[in-house]
Amino acid sequence: MTVETRSNGTGAAVLRLGDILPQRKAVEVNGTTHLGYVRGAGCPRSVTLAFQLAFDRWQEADEAAKALGRIGDPAAWQAFLNDALLAALPGLPFEMVDLISEAQALDVLRFLGWTGQAAAAEATDADAAPKDGAPPTGDGSSSRKPASRR
Repeated sequence: MTVETRSNGTGAAVLRLGDILPQRKAVEVNGTTHLGYVRGAGCPRSVTLAFQLAFDRWQEADEAAKALGRIGDPAAWQAFLNDALLAALPGLPFEMVDLISEAQALDVLRFLGWTGQAAAAEATDADAAPKDGAPPTGDGSSSRKPASRR
């Protein structure tokens, strides 16, 4: 995207931002196609922020559970998956999101580029997710702390 100024014929300057369109990919759920936002430069800030907030809430709950001697917080992990899907797939009703399996949710997030990044996790296949619900890191390990973008 380049920014240029030029006259619009009336002598007033015009700021031209170029074409600003988010990249989207089709995801079919129950025979209905939903256009999901692909993570990246063209993704709306509100979607990226919603995803990051969901991730941060999961991390905080997970760390609190570990401080109490538990393996993690599976409810917070499921809430993160639901919130991440709701952000990435606008228009998909919560009732449908809540029925998507963990493996399917990770597949959708991977397909849309939300996993394998600093704020999420990537699995090389659906079986790569650790049994405790931690997102895989994509490097063969199963660290529960993917690198944050902070």
